[in-house]
Amino acid sequence: MLERRCRAPRFVFASLALLALGSGASTPSARPLRLEETVDFAGIEDLRLSPDGRTAALCVRKRGAGENRFATDIYVVPADGSAPERALTRAPGNDCQPRFSPDGRRLAFVSDRSGADQVWVMPVDGGEPVQATRGEGIGTFAWSPDGKAILFTASELPAESERRRRERGDDARLYGDWPLSSLWRAPLSQTNGEGAPGTPVRLTDGATHVTDLIAPSPDGTRVAFVSQPTPEADASEEATVKVMEIATRMVREVPGSRRASALAWPGTAPPPGRGGPPSGALLFARPFDGAGWSRADLFAWRTDETGPRNLSAAIDRDIEQILVTADGGAEVLWSRGAVTQIAPVGADGTLGRPWSPLYPVGSSARRGEERLFVRLDRPHEVWRADRSGGVRPITRLNAALTGTVDLPTLETFRWKSGAWEVEGVLTVPPGAAAAGPRGGPYPLLIRPHGGPRANSLLEFSPQDAWLASLGYLVLEPNFRGSTGYGDRFAKGNGGDWGAGPFADIMAGVDALIAAGRADPKRLYLFGWSYGGIMANWAATHTDRFRAIVSGAGVADLRMQYILSDARRWRFDYFGGSPFEPQHLPVYWANSPVTQVGKVTTPVLFIQGEEDRRCPLPQALMMHRAILDNGGDSTLVLYPREGHGFREPEHILDRTRRIAAFFARHGGPDSP
Repeated sequence: MLERRCRAPRFVFASLALLALGSGASTPSARPLRLEETVDFAGIEDLRLSPDGRTAALCVRKRGAGENRFATDIYVVPADGSAPERALTRAPGNDCQPRFSPDGRRLAFVSDRSGADQVWVMPVDGGEPVQATRGEGIGTFAWSPDGKAILFTASELPAESERRRRERGDDARLYGDWPLSSLWRAPLSQTNGEGAPGTPVRLTDGATHVTDLIAPSPDGTRVAFVSQPTPEADASEEATVKVMEIATRMVREVPGSRRASALAWPGTAPPPGRGGPPSGALLFARPFDGAGWSRADLFAWRTDETGPRNLSAAIDRDIEQILVTADGGAEVLWSRGAVTQIAPVGADGTLGRPWSPLYPVGSSARRGEERLFVRLDRPHEVWRADRSGGVRPITRLNAALTGTVDLPTLETFRWKSGAWEVEGVLTVPPGAAAAGPRGGPYPLLIRPHGGPRANSLLEFSPQDAWLASLGYLVLEPNFRGSTGYGDRFAKGNGGDWGAGPFADIMAGVDALIAAGRADPKRLYLFGWSYGGIMANWAATHTDRFRAIVSGAGVADLRMQYILSDARRWRFDYFGGSPFEPQHLPVYWANSPVTQVGKVTTPVLFIQGEEDRRCPLPQALMMHRAILDNGGDSTLVLYPREGHGFREPEHILDRTRRIAAFFARHGGPDSP
């Protein structure tokens, strides 16, 4: 990553990585990626390693054959890659969250094959799965350390009278009266080795909502979980870690755990000779100073301690995942810029030397010195890293596509914006690398990320790959406010969601133009979520773009506080509620709709009708305001879609419309 041996000189145009996707450089037989193939790539959503380290289980997401939906199945593959992957489940619905039993003989997973998400258990070597839970539909689960029970989260089934009331349409409810998820324990029969279910017992009292973060203690006597007042996203502001003594149901809140975002309870004994997490310590991540916009650090806490210890402050990066290794250790994953680092948690409470690949990593599983992981800089496969440092893929889930189509090149790119040094990710049109990494000039497409407290990784995107195949150079800028660059940079947009980040974006545009890589007369922008805010800001503050697409964006930040399911986290940026007079001016100043009379660029708005995060009225406001001021605006609505689209045909239509819209305004034509 940025601080490794490949650290680039600190000047404006520094290309930090150049990665060819697929099997390597373009070949004469390679053909362009087709639009319809962008939804045919398999994705790995979860990866787990058996206790003995010999077998990996993964959740694979694919488009259903001839269907307008994606489905997930469980696959297994030998960890040494000695045999190809094979599908363990092929149910009509979705099977995911694979979890090996402590003895490694059984595999549990979540499936909706019975009509609602439930835990099913089956032998690892094959056989019919047995349903292990009952209820309204579970959220997540974990094995008890002795393998005799399943701990899971689920809402309680409604009473018969309530069910009948709903069936006849009498389903009014008070606002804020949410169905709450509880923590349950389902005993398993060991007689048949397949886990026949017993009667589930609810462990929590149902007064608060238990989230999808649960972790049994290594000795099985306690369980840690995160709870908050309601399941609404906004209630995560009050989320705290609690520990329950299972036998007595006594619950204790972990001090200093508010806003916890990750949770794990590794084994009590460090692996011999290698070190491990502090003995008996519960690990969790939360903002280091308690403020929601602050860096998420790793904390360790034992039940005999008065408060948690911060283990990761020195790295100044957000802890994104806490991973329990197959041999009982723990490690943590974070972004450093656009790539990933993973470090072991030592028995003395320090982080060991990180593994620092030159690409981002999604799921990762380790036992001893052997690691399996999913590379994100190319279409998903499971890769193996061995003790010698070599890496190789052990699956071929996407081989049929990657061996046929000409995929783009990814690289990182840096520039100066005022006092900030900014980094972005470039997707370069296929074949350009053969002419040198500074080929061009190309029509430039800017793709600002969501969040804003997020970052763009050096990550393969089928949509961006197809757009690059049309001839676009795609830039994903990590403007001020992005994670992966330290706490100060992540807070660089405090009180400023518009002008500052937009200045960083335009400085990147100018840097690419100055380098001869971008055509200044063919600039385009497409953003989603916070990226949609940037799209709206660009439309109201510059005429340099030929066309702009705003997806799931925001026009008025005051109205967003009213409409969205996540609200109060913005208080850190803007000082408090927009309905407190002293804070209203900063909300209004950062709302793109205030300058809508200045829009001269054609804008296409894209919106899911069921989006609760950035609801439809925001797009309607910008669309109607532009039209009322004589501008060029189009709004496209997608039924059944929320903040993230789920239906393949909608995803294809969205990409097709974007390309066609840009083509009408001077962009490359699509085939």
